[in-house]
Amino acid sequence: MDNIDKLFAKNSSYMSGKTLKIEKAKIFFRSKDTEFSFKTIRKIIEFINGVKNKYKKQKITLCFSFEEDIQIIDKLSYILLECIFYFLVKDGYKIELYWKPQEKITTDGVFSSPLLRLVSHKADFLQKFNFDTFGNHFRKVVREDKPEYLSKFSTDVRSFLRMREVPEEYIEEVTDICEELVGNGCEHAETSCLFDIDVTEKHGKLHEGIQQDGEYIGINIAVVNFSEKLFPDNLKKVINEKLEVSERYQKVMELYNFHNEKFNDNYTETDFWSLMSLQHKISGRNDESITGGFGSTVLINSLQKKADNDNCYFVSGSRLIFFLKDILNYDEDDWIGFNKENNIHEFIPDDDVFHKSPIKIPGTAFNINLVMRASE
Repeated sequence: MDNIDKLFAKNSSYMSGKTLKIEKAKIFFRSKDTEFSFKTIRKIIEFINGVKNKYKKQKITLCFSFEEDIQIIDKLSYILLECIFYFLVKDGYKIELYWKPQEKITTDGVFSSPLLRLVSHKADFLQKFNFDTFGNHFRKVVREDKPEYLSKFSTDVRSFLRMREVPEEYIEEVTDICEELVGNGCEHAETSCLFDIDVTEKHGKLHEGIQQDGEYIGINIAVVNFSEKLFPDNLKKVINEKLEVSERYQKVMELYNFHNEKFNDNYTETDFWSLMSLQHKISGRNDESITGGFGSTVLINSLQKKADNDNCYFVSGSRLIFFLKDILNYDEDDWIGFNKENNIHEFIPDDDVFHKSPIKIPGTAFNINLVMRASE
């Protein structure tokens, strides 16, 4: 996995050396958080930056302990912890982890995480970080090393979903989502991309407090790349460099002129370009013509129909963008407004769509939760 060091460089604050003390040849990070989230990740990064600043030439054992039955907020949070520990182990540190997370459908994959091998089998941890298929869990660090890399990746995902008895009518749709996210990660950012997916056991489902008929499965996906390139960067480059663009890209510039007057602390220019990058037939991909692509449409449509909560999002740089399912609708010209008015031409996105992230992600990271009816 490339460029994990950028995560520490972009989040450069560090814990005071006065609070860092060696105890029996170890340094302890003790968290009192009851929820494991990006805020916890920020504290961990500050702790590691502090250790590296104070003990520059020493590779001391680092011990991380958390409250019993800590609740992991989402899949991406523990995936980022895996990335941090992978970087530290590769850098020569020994890591000890003490925690017992709560069981939760959207974070079920933590119980088949490479973290299980972190303390007792360092080599296994490093290997399983890069590739693993275990039970209902599949992960892979994907690299754009061959022309057919994305096709091979899609075949692997498709095979995994079939082995886990995901209904056939959903397999292609989920595979397309995964291909879009990984393709964006590898080609936009020009770096490796960590992909992780788990399929939950069958369970019941409540909708507005009413138990639904049948059984359901959850599919949890995280995709991460670390790079200097942020999610909207390629589209901005395309818009700025192309002398001749299609009518749809010209419309993007018209929209910019309107939205530019509305930018504020909660809705920034960067947010606008991220929103545009998700539009139908708008793309910054290296392999797309200036007429645009369709990949984001597949993602948006699936999230609108199958997301069971509003915890699907991506983060790039310091900005969090939430996919709120009630406002993921296209208008008659296939524009999505990310607002209750469903009108990108006269209204800016709703306030709940964009947020400042507690940590800066150099690159882009997605957290996706899908729920679908299980096979009978």
